[in-house]
Amino acid sequence: MKTIEVPPSPSPSPWPDAIPEQQWDVFAMAKRGGNFNVDGAKNWEFFTLRIDANGVPVILARGIDATDTSSSGGHGYTAANGNVIRCNNCHGDPTMAKVDYILNPELEPK
Repeated sequence: MKTIEVPPSPSPSPWPDAIPEQQWDVFAMAKRGGNFNVDGAKNWEFFTLRIDANGVPVILARGIDATDTSSSGGHGYTAANGNVIRCNNCHGDPTMAKVDYILNPELEPK
């Protein structure tokens, strides 16, 4: 398993005061364990984040798909072409089990 260490956020924030809210979302996933998301990317939870005006990441949605706030299926996110993309459409592909449902080769468990 590859671990990526993220340094703690500096205090005070390095961002200038009153930075404009970011107009893009950040997508993340966290290992939950148990029997979470058994029909998709097993044991993974997905998050949609946005950076607020203070430079702090805020969770907009979480669950088995990016906008799933109820953990009951979700609707993912809307791509630039208008198509709805669900996290489990790619991460939950059974062929991805061998790399723990991680799509980035640099982050795959070795």
